[in-house]
Order: sequence, then structure tokens, then C-alpha cells
Amino acid sequence: MIEKYRKDIDEIDKELSKLFQKRMDIVDKISQYKKINHLSITDSNREKDIIEKNKKYISRDLDRYYQKFFTNLFSISKEYQSRKEFVLIGRNISYSYSPFIHQLIFQSNDLNYHYSLFDTEDDHIIDIIRERGIEGANVTIPYKESILKDVDVLSEEARKIGAVNTLIIKDKVYGYNTDYYGFLETLKKYDVSFNQKFIILGSGGAARSIISVLLDHDVKTIYVVSRNKKMAEKKFKDFNLSIIDYTEVKGLDGTLINATPIGRKGELPLKEELLMQFDTLIDLIYNPLYNKMLEYGMQHDKKVINGLYMLISQAVKTEEIINDITIEHVDEIYKKVRIDLLKKYKKGVLLIGMPGSGKSSFSEALGDFIDADSYVEEKYDMSIEEMFKKSEAYFRERETAVYKELSTFKNKIIASGGGMIKKQKNMDYFKHHLIVFIDREVDDIIKDVDIKKRPLLSKKEDVLKLYHERIDLYKKYADITVKNNREFNEVLKELKELI
Repeated sequence: MIEKYRKDIDEIDKELSKLFQKRMDIVDKISQYKKINHLSITDSNREKDIIEKNKKYISRDLDRYYQKFFTNLFSISKEYQSRKEFVLIGRNISYSYSPFIHQLIFQSNDLNYHYSLFDTEDDHIIDIIRERGIEGANVTIPYKESILKDVDVLSEEARKIGAVNTLIIKDKVYGYNTDYYGFLETLKKYDVSFNQKFIILGSGGAARSIISVLLDHDVKTIYVVSRNKKMAEKKFKDFNLSIIDYTEVKGLDGTLINATPIGRKGELPLKEELLMQFDTLIDLIYNPLYNKMLEYGMQHDKKVINGLYMLISQAVKTEEIINDITIEHVDEIYKKVRIDLLKKYKKGVLLIGMPGSGKSSFSEALGDFIDADSYVEEKYDMSIEEMFKKSEAYFRERETAVYKELSTFKNKIIASGGGMIKKQKNMDYFKHHLIVFIDREVDDIIKDVDIKKRPLLSKKEDVLKLYHERIDLYKKYADITVKNNREFNEVLKELKELI
């Protein structure tokens, strides 16, 4: 009987949730109206009227709880209406992940703020956002430079770059450029040396931020590649760099940075043979997470970097400036956004973990799967045990070749070998996959694993040693960790929900 009651409650709660969403959507519209018309958020008389006129639907013994319910609901509504408003100003920006990123920052720092897109073709941007009571904004294409005329006070970086991407609107308008910090933090995270040549494709506002970072760190050789050399030469006349066109890229090396939007269209910015000249390929595009150029680089053992960490770092810097706070957990925010993008990207899923952790079983149950160890054996017509008899290096070389091939397959669930994570190159091939660590207790693995089929596990004590050698690597590479410490179907259900 209790199960029936619970099902009834579940249905009621579902309807309550829908009604709550509907109510808060209307509250948001009321909030906008009140801000534009400078009206007070609180209306205590109306609150009393609402409680009084709806009492007739409630039994008397529930009156006390009914009052509490509405009092709490009004409190939530007022808190919702009191949020500070921030926007991203731009044109054709529906693709932007900025609202998601900033909401993560707000939640993790307990800030009652709201961030939305302000897609406009109106030139009177500052007047419009002042009217809406907006105190802070980000600026993107095509307004980063044109909005300078409306800014009263420029930060040093914004003045030097000649573009702003962050505004604080008070009695005066203050302009900043946090793209500068975003790009700098990206180079630091991925350990890109300043002691080399940098070739930048494109001469827009994004290129100016990059150039400023490089010059501030004493980079001696910078090439800006532009289809309009004369215009670029005029634009960068005060910068110590060389302007070339696309016919002059041949023969250059170092790090290539694509600061054009072409990667979003599924096209390469340069021919493949020219991309091969460079050791590192950076694209400021983050959606798709890995575009055609970066996927090409992965398959040819290049260091590849997308624009996601730059986007998140500049967003964090924006909130630090606007709110005068320090935000420490940038990598946590990055990981959450990366996972969300990878799920949309749908390149595939890679399961990693110890031998005996359940990777193969879960992969098979999840759908269209490939077991990497079986694939190696079939491809080379030799068992893994036989390959190990030749040498572990013999096996690892062939294993890496297989991972390179498997990384090009789309929408597959791949069960990796337990030692895949020992080689950085293997993991680099799968940057565009959602990586899930199946974490199982060592005692459970020891109970189940068939050591006769495991070349590195000649005795049970080897399992414990191997686990301690590898556990930090599994955690390092995992986007998601799932504990395999329950019934198989329970773990499988969690995996399905996560991926």
C-alpha cells in the first residue's frame, strides 16, 4: 500500500516542480519590469492577500503549514528577484557557453547572480543595459572594439590591446580585457614555452590579446597571418611583429594559433601539409571542443589545445574583477564544462581502470562497444600473453597503434587495457572522448581476476602493487569516476545516466 502512496506523491511532486518552474519564469519577468521601472521588490500587502484568498483550498488543520509554505515561497521569489544581472553582449551568440560557466562560478561562490545572453544589433548598448539595471557585462564579437567609445575608464590591458571584453557599469563605465588573462593561464596550464616562434592566424580582437601576452613575456618572433596585409600592418604598427599572408606560412615552425572562426565551420585554417610544420596547434574555438584542425593534430602526435580553458579563465577573472574576490577552483569548473561539452560532442566513451574492474562487461552492456585488448589480439593475430613473452615494449607499441586507430571511431564505447594510462600518447588520442574510470576495490578484483590470463599479475600480491602504481593516473585522466561496489545493474544504471 505504501508503494502506491509513494507513487501518488511522486506524481504530485512532478506537477509541483513544473508549476514551480512556471511560477519562477513569471517572477523573472516581473523582476525585469520592476527593475526597468524602479519598483520595490517587496509588496507585503499583496503577499497577505494571496495567502488569505487561497485559504479556502486548504483544510484548517493545515493552516499553519500552509502559511509557512507560502512565506517560504515568497522568500524564494524575493531572493530570485534580487539577483544581480550580468550579460554577454554580442551578435549571433546562441552557441555561447558563458551563461553555464558563470552560473557554475556563482553557485560555487554562493553569489546570488544571474547571467544571460544579450544578442543585439543596437548601437546604444550601454544605455540599454543601464536601463535594465545591469551592473556588469562581458562583450564579444563584434563589439569588443566598437564599444570603446562608450567606456570612461580603461584598464592597462584593455588600453594596450585596444579592445574590451568586460564592463562594470556604475556612475562611470569601466572596461577591462580578461581575454589577456585567459590566454596566459592557458599557456601556463598546458606548459607552452614562450621561447619559440608563434604564428597567429587572423588579425581581429582575439589576436590582439594573444599578441599582448606574448610580447609581455618577451617572445622574439611573432607572425600574424592575414588575408589583408595592408590593413593588418596598419592595425599592428605599434607592435613588434611580422605581418605575412597565407602564401608565406610554408617553412615556418613553432606554435600555430588559430584566432579565426573557421574551426566552427568544420574547415581547416591551413592545408594539412602546412599544419604538419608545427609542434603545437592552438584553436581559440571551444565549441566544438575539438574541431577538424585539433583532431588532425591529435592523429599526428601534435600538442593540441582548444579555447575552453581560456574561456573559463577569462570568466573567472571577470568575476574576480566585478566582485573583488579570489576564485581558486578554476580546474573544477573546467572539468564540469568539459564533461558537458563532451556529452554533446558525442565522439565516444573510453572506460579505464584496473584489470578485473569490469570495463569490458560494462562496455558490452552499454551498447556499441570495442574491447581494446581483444582488438589488439585480432589485429596482430597473437594473444597478449604471447606478445608479452617477446617483451612488454613489443606489446605496448602495438597497443598504442591500436589506440590511435580506435580514437578515430565515432560513438563507440571502448574498454581500454588496464595499462593504457601508462603512456601519455595513448591518452592524448582520446582527448575528445568522455573518459570514465571504473574504480573497484582491490579485494574484489583479487577475488575475480584470472591471473593466468594477466601477464603482469603472476600472483595475487601483484594486483595490489599495480593498483597503487596506477591509481593516481586513473584519477588524473578521468572525467568521471564510477565506483563498482554494488550490484552490476545498479552500476550500469549510474553509467547510463552519466554518459
